[in-house]
Amino acid sequence: MDAISFVLGIRGSKLRSADLKDLIYSETAMHEDRDKNITKDSPSRASVTAVIEDVKHSEHRFQRTVTANGSSEYRYNGRITTQNSYMGKLEQLNILVKTRNFLVFQGDVESIAEQCSKDLSDLLDHVSGSRSLKLEYDRAHTAYDEVSEQSAGLVSKRKLLQGELRQVRQHKEASDRFGVLKADLHYHTIQKILWRLYHIQEIIEIHSDWIEAHASRGEQSRKRLFEKEQLLAEARKLLGNVQQTKLNLENERKHVIRSLDTIRPEKERLVERIDHASRKLEQAQFLYSQANKDHVAQKEALVHLEDDTNLVQKCSEQIKRDQEAALANTSIKLSEVDLQTYHDLKLKSQSTVEGERSRVERLQRESRERQNALEAEQDRIQEADTRIERLNQQLQSLTESFTVLERREPESAESIERSKTALAELQREKERIILRERELNEVLVGCYNRLLRMGQDQRVHERETRLRESLRSLRTIFSGVHGRLMDLCKPTQRKYELAIATALGRNAEAVVVNHEKTAVECIEYLRNQRAGQATFIPLDTIQTKLINDRLRSLSPQARLAIDVIQFPPAVERAVHYACGNTMVCDTLDVARNICYERGQRVKAVSLDGTIIHKTGMITGGPSMQETIKKWDDQEMQGVQRERDRCMAELKELQHQKYSLEEEDDLVAVLSRAQASLQSIEAEKSDLLRQKNDLVTECTELELRKKSAQTVVEKTNSALTELSSQISHLEKVIYAADDEVFREFCLRIGVENVREYEANQLQFSQTLNAATQQYQRQLARLAHQRTFTEQQVKSTAARLEFIQATIDKEMYRIPHLKEELRRCEDQMHSLRESKVRIDEALQSARHEHTEKSDALNEKRKIVSNAMRDVDAHRKEVAERNDEIAQLDAERANMYRRCRLEALDLPLISGDLSSVLLEENVQVPGPEADDAVQPCRSYDITVDFSSLSDADRMDRGSSRERELQRRIDSAREEMENLTPSTNTAERLDSLEKELQACERDIDDCREQVRDAREEFELVKKKRTDLFMKAYNHIAERIDGVYKELTKTKAAPMGGVAYLTLEDSDVRSMDMLTTGTFSDRNPLPCDAPYETFPRHGSTFRRRKNYGSIGFAIRHPYVSASAFLCAG
Repeated sequence: MDAISFVLGIRGSKLRSADLKDLIYSETAMHEDRDKNITKDSPSRASVTAVIEDVKHSEHRFQRTVTANGSSEYRYNGRITTQNSYMGKLEQLNILVKTRNFLVFQGDVESIAEQCSKDLSDLLDHVSGSRSLKLEYDRAHTAYDEVSEQSAGLVSKRKLLQGELRQVRQHKEASDRFGVLKADLHYHTIQKILWRLYHIQEIIEIHSDWIEAHASRGEQSRKRLFEKEQLLAEARKLLGNVQQTKLNLENERKHVIRSLDTIRPEKERLVERIDHASRKLEQAQFLYSQANKDHVAQKEALVHLEDDTNLVQKCSEQIKRDQEAALANTSIKLSEVDLQTYHDLKLKSQSTVEGERSRVERLQRESRERQNALEAEQDRIQEADTRIERLNQQLQSLTESFTVLERREPESAESIERSKTALAELQREKERIILRERELNEVLVGCYNRLLRMGQDQRVHERETRLRESLRSLRTIFSGVHGRLMDLCKPTQRKYELAIATALGRNAEAVVVNHEKTAVECIEYLRNQRAGQATFIPLDTIQTKLINDRLRSLSPQARLAIDVIQFPPAVERAVHYACGNTMVCDTLDVARNICYERGQRVKAVSLDGTIIHKTGMITGGPSMQETIKKWDDQEMQGVQRERDRCMAELKELQHQKYSLEEEDDLVAVLSRAQASLQSIEAEKSDLLRQKNDLVTECTELELRKKSAQTVVEKTNSALTELSSQISHLEKVIYAADDEVFREFCLRIGVENVREYEANQLQFSQTLNAATQQYQRQLARLAHQRTFTEQQVKSTAARLEFIQATIDKEMYRIPHLKEELRRCEDQMHSLRESKVRIDEALQSARHEHTEKSDALNEKRKIVSNAMRDVDAHRKEVAERNDEIAQLDAERANMYRRCRLEALDLPLISGDLSSVLLEENVQVPGPEADDAVQPCRSYDITVDFSSLSDADRMDRGSSRERELQRRIDSAREEMENLTPSTNTAERLDSLEKELQACERDIDDCREQVRDAREEFELVKKKRTDLFMKAYNHIAERIDGVYKELTKTKAAPMGGVAYLTLEDSDVRSMDMLTTGTFSDRNPLPCDAPYETFPRHGSTFRRRKNYGSIGFAIRHPYVSASAFLCAG
């Protein structure tokens, strides 16, 4: 495989060697260090020759040689040639090196079989040579698309021109109609202006005559008002003096209460400080007595320790003197020779019975260690006894303290019970007063609410009257005002009154007008007249929704609100706006069924006034149309008497509340008693805790003492055992020593050497042992004395600190008691002042009530007089405002005629005298009863063109008729869109359309030429692709059968290649190419070895033949086998 690839021009990087020189065969090629094993006999060149026979039976010889330095040499028919020429000769035989269509490598069959339809189509496109035409195909396709888009653009342009031409022709017809409508609009506008100017002049004359006739009545009303106001000023002055006195007394009372509130915490703080100082003094005295007892006991223990120390020192010195005297009397004197002999024999004896001697030394060492441990345990036992004795003393002291606290605890508990009883009684009394105050306040609230409703109903009645008067004035002054919506409509049956009033809601009081401009003018009029507020519904601008007819059939017990209301046709839009799709239901259950169960998003109102909103929220309440109740004076006086009685009882309850003992004092006493009891309980718990700790510590010390005694007993037993072992071993050692020292002992006159050593060494050892014992006792006594001295110093310092605390508290308590006495005297003085001020304040309040009642009577008289003056002044002002409003409206009409160039018929004057500025100041009336001056502009209008019907009809129906004619003409004019250059635009569009038709004919010729060129290239490419496809599809099955024949399957397998879409002829549109192999007979699985055929290589070569046939359909199988 490598040889074929090499001779047919495959590069070295595509072969299985890193370098071309690796292809040269050498015996040492498998050695690790190949470069070192190269010999002179190793080959330096290698070549491969391929002989190919073409269809004309001519042979072509190709040879490629590689040298040791890795360079290649190419020969064709024995002649050296270049690589490019070599490759060209191969391409002439249809062997393409780049596409490798001459050889099937390992893995190519599997990769081809696993390719998808699109990849397999790309492979056939490449092998067939169809891809070489791709650039020409893309260029022709692009050119065809461009001319197609250009043709579509021209067609679209023609459609636009035709539509625009149609619109221009319509505009020309509209321009002719617009001229006719413009003349009609001018005539109807002039007629309406003349009708309105005539009635404005008529109304102004009526108002001026009324004002002049009623001028004297206003003068008389103002004179009566002046006299009543003088009497009211005198009563107000008297009330002011009383009120100032009352205010001063209230301020003085607040100051006293504020002072009491300021002093009370100081008093509580002083009482708390005195109690705290007393408890602290008592506790300090108790602690001083306990500490003094401890101090005396510690001093006595220190004296005993000093006596014991002196006694031990004396005993140590005495035993030292006795031992030295005994040693001087019993000493044996030896010569130098005997001493040397003793030492030599001692060395000799050490070498005998060495094992026993070492065991004795070990046992003696162990005995000394156990003796030291025994002494340490005995010291611990003594220390435990001392500590237990001290703890017992502390337990006795704590028991005494606990007994004192138990005696104090019942006293504190009794004080708490007394304080709680007094506080409970005080709180019950206050609760009774508070409950009664609450009842009286509820009665007062009811009285005030009734009085408020009486006054409010009166005000509502007055407001209703004023609103009706204002509405009557609006209907007189402005045309197009229909009235309130609730007055214009009524329910079909009485049972729907509450539901309809609820459904209309806030729109029930709204005023219905024809135009938004009228609503703005009415609002301005109400603002100028100060006549209150009103909501307006303009019929020309409100947005109404269509009625959903499906809702009428939802339930027989529910109906649309619009269906149960009677109203004039003129206000139908306003009723639709206020009600919409609101449903009126007989019961709340029906409303719930519609809104919740059926899921209808509508507002439903039941007959009792309950509303279910679109959001699902339910609201309800009293009727909006509640009638106004007329309250009589007798009932109002009864309510006022009830109010005064409740106020007097409330004042008495306040006086009783002030006379009660202060609750804060009792709370403070109770808090102090509880704090004292809590302190006692805390001290008791602390003492119990300390006592438990001491008991626990005593128990632990007893356990330690028992444990130490057990250790002492075990140590004594061990020491006895060690002594017996040492005695047995010493007998063996003594026998050996007696044998060595026998002659020496006879010479110095002792029984044995131990007698000599005892005389010489016993005294010094005894003295050392006694000295060490006394030193240990002295050290222990010194340690105890140091600890006791520290305790004495600490207790003395504690006594000094406690004594200082006692002195400090003894000094503080008298001073605090003196401050408490001064504080109580000051509070007593303030309470007396408060009682005196309360009595004076009660008298001032009574006088203030009398003066207030007198002032209210005078205010009522002045109010009645002022009401008459205001009524006359308001009537005159309303008429003057209406005159001014009408005058302004007339001026605006003159200004409109001048600005819009309307030919208003005049008898005299000229519209040029009318000013164009709107904000021209008009002087007001000279007096309250004078007539508002008007602007005449010296213009007299000619009303001769008005008919008698127009002169007599001043209502809104005639105005609506005139406005309807104007709106009809204006609406038709607005729908028309005339243009001044319609004819010129029509000619230019016709010429442009003709030019577009010519461009479309030329573009069609270009599209036809581009399509023919594209189809030609497309056919060439399709033919190449289908030629390769047909060749492979016809031969692949026979080749595969030959390669897969076996004894078990003599027919072989089946292989085929198909097109999923046989109609597709372009590679850009070919989507699927399928390669499939089938083996209907039992045979070996793909890519497994063929043991019957001999080797795996043969199978791969056979499959490679199939892949070669797929890759290049123009190379025959014989040529391939020859090359192989």
